[in-house]
Amino acid sequence: MAAPASLSEELCAQVEAFMQETKEEHAIILACDKKTRSVTFKGEVEDATPEDIAEELTSLPRFIFYKHKVSVDERHSQVTLLNIFFNPMDAPADLKRMYLDTRPVLLDKFAHLRKYGREVEVTQEEDLNEVWLGVKARGLTGRMAPPLPGQYSTFAGAENRL
Repeated sequence: MAAPASLSEELCAQVEAFMQETKEEHAIILACDKKTRSVTFKGEVEDATPEDIAEELTSLPRFIFYKHKVSVDERHSQVTLLNIFFNPMDAPADLKRMYLDTRPVLLDKFAHLRKYGREVEVTQEEDLNEVWLGVKARGLTGRMAPPLPGQYSTFAGAENRL
């Protein structure tokens, strides 16, 4: 098992400052340095769309914290904090392991990420688009709920409806 990467005080201050900002559509990108075994600040994208963030990514894993504005309905919107773990399929296995071991350490250090944010894992840059991210930000899974009692359905046992 690979050891998790360490977090510097400077990085922690940068992430805390990001969390305190009131900007919408703002992202920071973090990376694990394999040589120093530490998490480093790789960049910041302001007024970002998911497509802008995808352009900043390479073929290596990354941690992305993104404040994304989601339309709830025609009149309302909310800003959702997304914790995106970009984990490309073709990344080296030892680097993937280091990121997977560092992820819980990062979320434990910044407990409000786990409490108030949504965790999303992305394996392909193409998945990082407005529609897909909007669905994940709302917490939708894409799975159909079981039918309500008395509801017509094609599920097994529908003939025994109330």
